[in-house]
Amino acid sequence: MQFIGFEHPNATDPPGTARDPAEHQKRQRAKEQLERCVKEILGKLFDNRAGFPTAKREKLIKLIFENAKVYYGGRLCDGSLNGYTYPADQAVHICPTTFGENPGRVCAVLFHELIHATGEGEFDAEAFENLFYPPSTAAAGGNAGGTWPYNDCADFCRDTRLRGDGLRETDNFVWDPSTGEVWRRNADGSKGSRLWDDPDIQKLWRCDCGGVRREKDPRAPYVDKVEPGDKGYTRRPEREENDSDDELEELLRALEALIAELRKRASRPPGTGETGKPPTCGGYPHEGGGTSGGGSSQGTSGGYPHEGTGKPGGESGAGGSHGYPHESGSNPVFIDRKE
Repeated sequence: MQFIGFEHPNATDPPGTARDPAEHQKRQRAKEQLERCVKEILGKLFDNRAGFPTAKREKLIKLIFENAKVYYGGRLCDGSLNGYTYPADQAVHICPTTFGENPGRVCAVLFHELIHATGEGEFDAEAFENLFYPPSTAAAGGNAGGTWPYNDCADFCRDTRLRGDGLRETDNFVWDPSTGEVWRRNADGSKGSRLWDDPDIQKLWRCDCGGVRREKDPRAPYVDKVEPGDKGYTRRPEREENDSDDELEELLRALEALIAELRKRASRPPGTGETGKPPTCGGYPHEGGGTSGGGSSQGTSGGYPHEGTGKPGGESGAGGSHGYPHESGSNPVFIDRKE
């Protein structure tokens, strides 16, 4: 696993460049916190008291040891997100405000995003998170674990397939949206053990999937909002379970960002980079010159290889106005809002 962007944003700039020691220390503390979480997650996987499916467990362990890249912040971090993931790049972004949560909550967020990095949707990520990090009953802002589903029905219904018996399923779980019951899915497709017998918990998994006419578009983003239990959560008006406003808002946001980027590119003179100057050496081929965004792995230009052009480094997104090189707007992404 690689940790990227956890150095001061100007760490690779020439000597004498102004740097903020507090920012550097904040990022280093965040990295240390995630390293502790990785050890905890691996311990849970090897111990496997939660009964993680063997194939999925091996895939996740391999991801942690070999391929996963964890980034500090990014283009989409706006104060309302815990994190988001580009599964094609196995790139996990943890937003800066998440590190203000309790340690157990940070580990739950990282685990949730790693599930997305294996290619699983929101339903499986939420179910596995709840199994590995049972939600705390502490008051808002005191949560030390996962969060129960909250306004996730639109994603849940599109993440799951309709079965012949009227239930819905993923490769790992069988779900009855009308009762909120969730079972492990056996290899032959039959129902295994039920995850939760508590009717109050099952109620949180109830959804009306009657309006779902298609499975989820794999190119569409997953949105996981700030939820009750997170320090950054602010209560919002309740919505109908099949309300698609959240999806429309995310699509509009992505469209506005794309239009702004196209206008910016169109205004540049031919042959110039992100800053309007000819590209300089040391960065990635698609980037112009600019301030470094997060460590020696980024060269001297801003951004990370799998995000769009830009200068990662600010608290608002830690990814500048356009984020890291893989955040061009064309990659599928799982977005996890604070809850």
